[in-house]
Amino acid sequence: MHSCAEAGHASVVQLLLEHCDADAEDEDSNTPAWLALSAGHADVAKQIVEEGEADVDAACEDGRTLLHLAVARNDVETATWLLDHGASHAVKDKFRNTALHAAAEHGSWEAGLLLLERGADARAAGKEANTPLHVVAANPSGAKKRIALVDALLDKGAKAGALNIQMCRPLDGIEGSSSEDAELRDLLMVRRASRFFSIVLLPSYFVFIRRMPKMLRSKKGWHVYHQHSGLCQRRAVWNAIYKFSVILPCMSLILSRHVC
Repeated sequence: MHSCAEAGHASVVQLLLEHCDADAEDEDSNTPAWLALSAGHADVAKQIVEEGEADVDAACEDGRTLLHLAVARNDVETATWLLDHGASHAVKDKFRNTALHAAAEHGSWEAGLLLLERGADARAAGKEANTPLHVVAANPSGAKKRIALVDALLDKGAKAGALNIQMCRPLDGIEGSSSEDAELRDLLMVRRASRFFSIVLLPSYFVFIRRMPKMLRSKKGWHVYHQHSGLCQRRAVWNAIYKFSVILPCMSLILSRHVC
């Protein structure tokens, strides 16, 4: 059945499904559905999954599933069909890459957007701890569509400051000098700065306000301070200034490497 599936003989495959195991593997650990889809016969692959009740998440030798293969080719129709029939977008190949990584690597921007709509993990760490955002940023093809996928990844929680095993962020992978590359750099920098402000600086500001002596938070308190600037009041002011200008920024920079 493997050779018939690879050749796209749908009628022969239909007869063989009555007597053969639809999940049987050949010497290279490939199933009939995998061979059919890899040869471009998506209809035969669907037939094997639907009529033969084959495992839709069955992996080939390198761990890639039918969904990996479909999104790598930007075959949105087949990818949608597989997801509708229970395919998991969380399955990783032997390199720990998900289908979303495959879409990013091959420039399959539409398929990547589909996976995000279906709940794919935008932060999944793959080969060398690269997230899908690392892979998309390093792929120079696609121009505007690449930017759309990056924007969608960030909206789904991808971290613009995520570090891979080489301690590189997605921004470091953009090597081109085109206007689209510049726009992508600006997008990542703005989104990271926004995340840094909302997660680190804003809470730090409220911590400072809460720790500030009550006297210094009111107009009357400031007036009293100017009228009676004793040692205790001066010390309270300098302590507050020191915490805000030295300690909190240092803590913010440390936290930003982990949360932004």
